[in-house]
Amino acid sequence: DTLGRRYKERKFVGYLMKSRNDEVALVGKLEEFRTALIHEINAATNNASSSAVQLINGRKIAQIGKSYQYIFDIENALNLPGDTPGDLYVTGRNPIEVVVVSVEGMVITLSIPEDLGKFVPNARLQSNLAFLMRKLIERIESKASTSNPVGDRILGNFVNEKPDASDSKPQSRFQR
Repeated sequence: DTLGRRYKERKFVGYLMKSRNDEVALVGKLEEFRTALIHEINAATNNASSSAVQLINGRKIAQIGKSYQYIFDIENALNLPGDTPGDLYVTGRNPIEVVVVSVEGMVITLSIPEDLGKFVPNARLQSNLAFLMRKLIERIESKASTSNPVGDRILGNFVNEKPDASDSKPQSRFQR
């Protein structure tokens, strides 16, 4: 059924996409950005099953608050920015939502909300651009009602601005 399929998709992606009923109302370019991002999320999600990265030799290095920091060796080069969320798959456990702290060379540091012990022989990390795009959608929705004069200028929306002849000489904002 549709509800069951939707739940599985949401569970797989690890994010609850809002239904049209409780979605933040956006107009113009913001709605276009959100729509484009949703299309990109769908494409990234469809390709996510092949994007799991094999991690080996995981070692606990610290506990910070309620999170545990682990470093893993990676077998292939990986390009993920810090703060990227992902799902960690460890044999015998449910997927764990983690955050990439850093990737340096062939070593990745993860922040994990549960203690996996001193050593994790192997695991898989699944992360794709969909995670970051969902964060961007949330940001767009949360800032939709906030004034953004710089963004308006970039888009060519010069609302209530009139060129002034006295502005012909550039001034630093620090000059008085």
